[in-house]
Amino acid sequence: MTTVRRLLPARLLHDRRGVATVEFAFATILLVMFMVGILEFGRALWTQNVLGFAVEQAGRYVIAYPAAADDDIKGYVATQLHNVDVSAVTVTVARDTAGGVNYVTVTARTPFTSVAPFVESALLNLSSSSRVPIGT
Repeated sequence: MTTVRRLLPARLLHDRRGVATVEFAFATILLVMFMVGILEFGRALWTQNVLGFAVEQAGRYVIAYPAAADDDIKGYVATQLHNVDVSAVTVTVARDTAGGVNYVTVTARTPFTSVAPFVESALLNLSSSSRVPIGT
């Protein structure tokens, strides 16, 4: 502290003007980062909801058209993905039988990519699936 006192004039050591501006700048940066994080979390939840809606609609499509081909089901899922990058979504259709009942499982997966540069989302993969019985 003694070296600072020697380098700065006494009037600058006790001058408090501008302190609020500096504190506001630090607080604003943290607040903006927090708000962008909330928006990104909301976008991730929204994308998950869109995936869930798309596979549920595909399940209803399969119930209405039990003879639909897997490619038709995948195409239908793509039409239900509103405001989601369809090229990044992987849709799989699996058919199985349990207890004499045939089932179709439609699964959609996509990696979530953040638009904020400081939000790391490389490990966040969103997925949703729907299993419906077909035929009797």
